Amino acid sequence: MTYKEQIDSITDEELVYIVDNYISAIAYCRDNEINENNHRFVTMLRAKVKKYDLEWKEKTNPNKLEKNCPVCSTLFTTMSWEEKTTCSHSCANTYFRSGKNHPNYTGEGVNYRLKCLEEREHKCIICGEDKVVEVHHIDKNRNNNALNNLIVLCPTHHQYIHKGLGHLIGL
Repeated sequence: MTYKEQIDSITDEELVYIVDNYISAIAYCRDNEINENNHRFVTMLRAKVKKYDLEWKEKTNPNKLEKNCPVCSTLFTTMSWEEKTTCSHSCANTYFRSGKNHPNYTGEGVNYRLKCLEEREHKCIICGEDKVVEVHHIDKNRNNNALNNLIVLCPTHHQYIHKGLGHLIGL
């Protein structure tokens, strides 16, 4: 049976029942083992509902949740509490990449780079570069900011270590 024949076989009473008991044509397909991704069937069912001046019981998905964005307080919808925290990409950047979550955060006791550069010479321990330098964690644990775990390197030698080529430069 073609989709057109299936749609045509739905009686007026069945159509009223479908509209009263399902929130959308897709929900009807899902519950009746009809491929919900079949756009022809869904479109034809919607057209038949519209032809009879009927409206679906609810226009919104009952599974959607409304949340307030913690950054801008805008109300937005999501499918679950875990799915989205903020309303937009911009707010996500503000929320997740600010304060202690930002790599350049300079709060009290956090800026190990400045502390290391104040205590040590401002030059690469391998080549002596002093214009552009970075601070490297010897044990590669970014949470271990003890001064004895930090060394000053130029960007090139820093990358050598992170690419697993530290043996070429004697580290």
